[in-house]
Amino acid sequence: MTTSHDAGAFIERAKNARAVILDLRENGGGRTDSLEEIAGHLFDERAKLADFIGRDKTVPVEVKSRAPHITAALVVLVDSHSASASEMLARYVQIRHRGKVIGDRTSARVNAARIFPGAVGSVYRSASALQARALVSQAGRHRQSGTPRSSSQLRLPLP
Repeated sequence: MTTSHDAGAFIERAKNARAVILDLRENGGGRTDSLEEIAGHLFDERAKLADFIGRDKTVPVEVKSRAPHITAALVVLVDSHSASASEMLARYVQIRHRGKVIGDRTSARVNAARIFPGAVGSVYRSASALQARALVSQAGRHRQSGTPRSSSQLRLPLP
């Protein structure tokens, strides 16, 4: 998705705009905290965007309203390479009727990665990436992923 620095620059440019086009094409996703930050500027209510269900605990991904609140008309562009945090944001915009989502079907790859310190000097490396096992709606409907299974799930609200 973006880094916090990129999110701040986006918010600064968008805060006084009459319309915002958020281009998430070719966006493979990113950090959950960036997702929460951007969504917080676009939505004025506090709500749960999703649940990451792990082996030991469930961690909510929450939208908390942040200033400045962007009230401009919103268009989100997606394509088949929009994945993970970017498609979660696009889906949330769609189900909350906050704007229009335009483009191809997204990749349906919501990934949660854990980064563990590597044993090679001071270098960190990704030792494990967990693929979301299923998307679980608040109503309990399951949408199985066609990707390798793990013990983790992601719960997204569905209309």
